[in-house]
Amino acid sequence: PMPVRKRTLMAGAPKRGASRLSLSSSTTNVTITSTTTPPPKTPTTTRTTNTKAMSYSKQFTTILSFGDSWSYGNDYGLRIALRLHNRPDIRVERDHHFGSQASYFAKNPSLLPESVARHSADYVLLSLGGNDYKNLLSGWRGRARVWPWQALALIKDDLRTVLDGLFARHPNTRVVMYGYDFIGNADDLFPHLVRNYPTVFSSALGFGYRWFGVRTINYYMKQLGDVVISQLAQDFTSRGYRVDYVPLWGTLQNAADAKSSNSPFDASREDLGHSLSRCSPAEYMQDLIHANEKGYEILMD
Repeated sequence: PMPVRKRTLMAGAPKRGASRLSLSSSTTNVTITSTTTPPPKTPTTTRTTNTKAMSYSKQFTTILSFGDSWSYGNDYGLRIALRLHNRPDIRVERDHHFGSQASYFAKNPSLLPESVARHSADYVLLSLGGNDYKNLLSGWRGRARVWPWQALALIKDDLRTVLDGLFARHPNTRVVMYGYDFIGNADDLFPHLVRNYPTVFSSALGFGYRWFGVRTINYYMKQLGDVVISQLAQDFTSRGYRVDYVPLWGTLQNAADAKSSNSPFDASREDLGHSLSRCSPAEYMQDLIHANEKGYEILMD
């Protein structure tokens, strides 16, 4: 038999050649029995878990605001709304990509699930499709110009690919989408065109602009939510995933009408506004497309 010897070590920094041990007490004596010539061991990698960080994250429900430039405003408005409703148990994280399209994330399907994992998100407030729609109708950013209904079909396919990529890795994540609200400040845009191009723009064109231009844009943007996102929500729900469509079209119109009539604001009251021929009120819009801070507060509340 080979001779056996005993060594007694103080727990703490291991001596050279000794086994690495992790102990809760710094004064614990550890007795190690070994042969005179221990066989060589293959080095192993020890993965350390930050239990403190895990414990911290489990105290909260996390919402990830992900997507295009509207996700930036959604993040701001959601934080304000949660503060007003005294919900410190919910935290909001943001991963926004200005000008991004659903087609980009469809071609890179790992980006959303990686962001969900990075932020330990339970919910995703997803905002995508608006830039695709704009670029497909105008032929911008390398997109071939198509008819509005063709654009909606392309966006639907890309959003489906994005969601498939997410649920492949995070099947229990809940996704919420609402699309966008109506365009804004278009009423201010037309008088500007009339002043600068009086021979081109007339009052007759102003009538057409109101009833065909604004109405058409609002109609097809509304279709993005009521048809594309709504159908996707139904499809994924039937497959056992959690996808919700929350229609917020006309919310800013309703808020302005409620304010002017001194009546309580109720987003479900379509009689207050919600007209395709109207723009979102300038007081709640930053530009033709984006809401301002107050607008996002109203939408998220």
